Amino acid sequence: MRKGLALSLLLFCLFGGPFRLEAATAVQDPLTVLVLPVRNESGLSIWGSPYYPQDVLATKMTDYLLRRFHDAPLVRARLAAPDEIGRHEGPKGAIALETALYRMDLTQTDRVGSKRKAHISLRLDLFDAATGKELIRSVAQTHRGEWSLFTLEALPPTPLWDPFSRSLYWKATERALDDVFDQVMKGFTGYHLEGTLISSVVVEGGKPRRFLASLGRQSSLRVGDILAVSRPERIRTIDPERPEVLYPKLDGKVQVLSITEHEALVVVVEEDKSRPIRLGDGLLVPLCPPRKGDL
Repeated sequence: MRKGLALSLLLFCLFGGPFRLEAATAVQDPLTVLVLPVRNESGLSIWGSPYYPQDVLATKMTDYLLRRFHDAPLVRARLAAPDEIGRHEGPKGAIALETALYRMDLTQTDRVGSKRKAHISLRLDLFDAATGKELIRSVAQTHRGEWSLFTLEALPPTPLWDPFSRSLYWKATERALDDVFDQVMKGFTGYHLEGTLISSVVVEGGKPRRFLASLGRQSSLRVGDILAVSRPERIRTIDPERPEVLYPKLDGKVQVLSITEHEALVVVVEEDKSRPIRLGDGLLVPLCPPRKGDL
């Protein structure tokens, strides 16, 4: 495996093979995400204005999703057309995201005041951008509700974007899109920065223990970030092709005290006493903040 700031698919069960933790000593190109236009399959249209009787919901959702990816420091995202996928072109390791809104249930009951509810369901498909091979299919859902003492004006059968954008219904849609983003960048796809504890730092009294980590400012780390320390655990299987796999095990957490361009000084804040953190242990860091020490 090439050294560097590796973007690895850790779920070997999905992508066929065990993984290894390596020291990260240089910065690779950012992960490229091609965002396909969101499809509105819900049957509900949101007009741009009385003078623009065209559905703008899918466009607004696409714009929001792109902004989320643009805010990620180690991700390069752009809008892509469906016919760009599978051409064996573009950056190595690029992924393509296709999202469809297939359910949008919006209700309002007016009794004592007004009670609104929103149920938003999105389907997301993740592809290898070069080959077009589907990697993952999942669903993101959000339920939200609000109550007002005053009777709210009900949405018309075809709402306009301006009042819709200020309503509970759009807030629920944003939360569902946030879930799509989290599933791609922090969830089961397993994209992480990989680093190593490369040196122990002696402090007076010996506690708390400190280490030098092989990730720094160029890896988008910030003072205060909490990083997961993992030493892969070997697990035997009954699969003759893979009799043994390496599975990530959380052995503790360290917090960033200070950073340079390529390294960080970290302090141990949590560890398993039966498996104390040691020199050479690996670090698994989500590509996007907040970083709270989770695998």
